[in-house]
Amino acid sequence: MSLVCDHADHHKHSDCSSEEWLRLHEIRVTDQRLALVDFLRKKRGPHTLAKIHQGVKKSSSDFATVFRFIQLLEKKNLVQQHYWEDNQIRYEINEGHHHYLICRNCQQVEPIEGCSLFEMEKMLQSNKKYTKLSHRLEFFGICPQCQKITS
Repeated sequence: MSLVCDHADHHKHSDCSSEEWLRLHEIRVTDQRLALVDFLRKKRGPHTLAKIHQGVKKSSSDFATVFRFIQLLEKKNLVQQHYWEDNQIRYEINEGHHHYLICRNCQQVEPIEGCSLFEMEKMLQSNKKYTKLSHRLEFFGICPQCQKITS
C-alpha cells in the first residue's frame, strides 16, 4: 500500500489522513486511535490527558485507553511531553522543535517560532563534551485578554 504522506521527515504529515498517519508509523488502526490522532492533529498544541480524553469521549475511549495510546506514541517519539508551572503533563504531536508563551491565568498557549539556543547547545557540546544535548524553554506571563479582566 502506497501512502500519500510518505515524506522524508517522519514527524510532519499534514497532508495525510489520520488512518494513513497511523499506518505510516506502523500503529494498528482502531476507531479509538483514529479519534485520538484526529484530536491531536486538529487541536494543535499541548493538551493534558484529561483534555484529550474529553475531546474524544464520543469515540468511547476510556481514560486508560487514552493513557496507554499516548504512552505508545511516546515510545515511538511521535508525541512530546511538556511540564509547566501547574505540574500537569501535556502532550502534543511531535512536529519538531519550538517553544511556547503561556498565560498564567487562562492557560492560553502561543507557539514561538525559531530558537536562538541552538548555538548555545553547540558551544556546550564542544566545551563541556556532552552528547545528545537538548533543551526546553517556555515563557509564562499574563495575556492581553486576562490583563483587561484584572485591570
